[in-house]
Amino acid sequence: MKKITVMYPTRNRLEKLLTSLDSITRNMPEIPIEIIVVCDGDPKTAKALIGREEVSKVVFFRENKGSVYARNFISQGVEDGLICAVDDITFFPGAIDEAARVMKEKFPDDDGIVGFRRADRDQTKMNKTSGLYGGVALIGQTFIRRYQNRKICFPGYFLFAAQEMTNLAVKLKKGVVADKAEIFHHSPRKGGGMDQTHVEGRRFRTRDREHRKERVAAGLLWGDGEEAAK
Repeated sequence: MKKITVMYPTRNRLEKLLTSLDSITRNMPEIPIEIIVVCDGDPKTAKALIGREEVSKVVFFRENKGSVYARNFISQGVEDGLICAVDDITFFPGAIDEAARVMKEKFPDDDGIVGFRRADRDQTKMNKTSGLYGGVALIGQTFIRRYQNRKICFPGYFLFAAQEMTNLAVKLKKGVVADKAEIFHHSPRKGGGMDQTHVEGRRFRTRDREHRKERVAAGLLWGDGEEAAK
């Protein structure tokens, strides 16, 4: 893996985004990275990011297209590893390098997904869940190429689609969690505060969940090769 692209879809929460970006740049990874921020119907954030050296590229969508569209838009053009990030997480020191190390160890052909371990703010208590969290994960380029046009999320979703990606990794035995690659998620339940993005997201949660049920019932899993035949 020559380089990692860290991709953030964001909408109307600049402060949380800057906190997340700072967690990377404050402890710059040894592996080369580029950071791409997709401002999803969010001109204020796009304007605020102008001139920030840590951001390699800012993509601005005039309309709110959703994180699924944003992730697919970026993944089509990435040639190396891709970290799907979210703007309300903090990377702990060494997390990105550790994820890259585990990718090289477990999937030397870059055909896999490496998840991050979620911790509390002070790293005093770890999340014991062993499952992959697709919202924040390192995806190898070979794995990305498994998807039609390298779109990593099924386009029918709006916000909540990462579970199909991680379900496929589990099915193919191509997914692991790097225990020492740690992040903290500033969720409302953990004191992160309910913001406009959370409120808007709830409007799409039910629709995406119903869509997921329909796809599961039909035996569809994005990226497994069966989608195009049905």
